[in-house]
Amino acid sequence: MKLRNFTLSLCLMLVAFAAQAQTRTATLLTPADGQTMVASKTIFTWDTLAVEVDSFKLQLSKTLDFADTLLTANLLGDQNTYTMVNALDFDSTYYWRVITFDSLSFYIETSAVFSFTVQGVPPGRPTNVSPASASLDIAQNPTLTWTTLADADQYHVQISNYTNFSDTAFYAIVNAPSTSINVNVKLLPYHVYFWRVAGANANGLGEWSNFWNFTTLVTSLNGPQANFSMNAYPNPAANAMLLNFEGTGSEGRVSLYDLQGKEVAVVYSGIVEAGNNTLEINRNGLPSGMYMLRVVQNGQAQTLKVVFE
Repeated sequence: MKLRNFTLSLCLMLVAFAAQAQTRTATLLTPADGQTMVASKTIFTWDTLAVEVDSFKLQLSKTLDFADTLLTANLLGDQNTYTMVNALDFDSTYYWRVITFDSLSFYIETSAVFSFTVQGVPPGRPTNVSPASASLDIAQNPTLTWTTLADADQYHVQISNYTNFSDTAFYAIVNAPSTSINVNVKLLPYHVYFWRVAGANANGLGEWSNFWNFTTLVTSLNGPQANFSMNAYPNPAANAMLLNFEGTGSEGRVSLYDLQGKEVAVVYSGIVEAGNNTLEINRNGLPSGMYMLRVVQNGQAQTLKVVFE
């Protein structure tokens, strides 16, 4: 009877140990099995165990049988994450597993084996071709071109009003091998824009090119292009120039605009006499550079580039 009870107790203990051992097997989380596009400095995570263990051993290999173990990281039992210190090889498949131990190494449980593929390298950095930086008189729907990248599947193209590209006046994705795009939105006239391009493939978006800028063509901002005559002299000027234009005997406005399209000075506003008119355009502390001198009258505008040296 005693022997039978001892045998039963021993069986119950073995069952309990076996059940407890099952809870000590780690459940792998990330990278998921078969996952692609994994970062070269990936983070491994596994499930926290229901029953505490004393330590973990994370193993990494390029072979399913772990014959060439590339990494063996010994971790404490309360850890369930590990970040790679050294970058893994691009376009390579790896296998990983987690082994759990107790202090006496009585329980040694090995998890399932997961595989993953490290992402490849994104494309390099393209170079802008045209419009050249600081170009003037560019069409309001220009064609942008850039250099070819052998490893690019796509190109991302952006036009902005600002050098930090905090806004987007135009954004498009062009499929390789094409390296140009016609901007299908009408940009503002006589406005400075900044543009850049980046290559992309299955491994992500590459580095943006250096940004270039261009200034769009001068056109009327307030209706049809006017046909009255106007000229300014001397142009360029040091501090002042004379504007001569033909008045239409209607309400008019004469203004200076900077290259950002901002009105920086109002020279005259009121009724413009019919016939020949002459106005003095003073610099009044404006920085050196090019400006747009615009005369608006009778719903039409005429614009002239002027320069203060």
